[in-house]
Amino acid sequence: MDQAVKGSIWLFEQEQALGFSSVSTNIRMTVIKLKSGGLWVHAPIAPTKECIQARTLPGPIYHPFVSSPNEFYSC
Repeated sequence: MDQAVKGSIWLFEQEQALGFSSVSTNIRMTVIKLKSGGLWVHAPIAPTKECIQARTLPGPIYHPFVSSPNEFYSC
């Protein structure tokens, strides 16, 4: 987990293997803290150990946003 803006924006990267070949790509989830205190999640990733431990981020998740409805966004 990286903090793009301390206390406001967090980035999570995850390697995603493509099921039909030996090719893989990195995917990124962005979490933004809203003025209301909630969290906006863009492109959720699979819940890895690091992702679950980072759930200690302040605030409830109000607005999950999946940018592409496919198997790569499986949170």
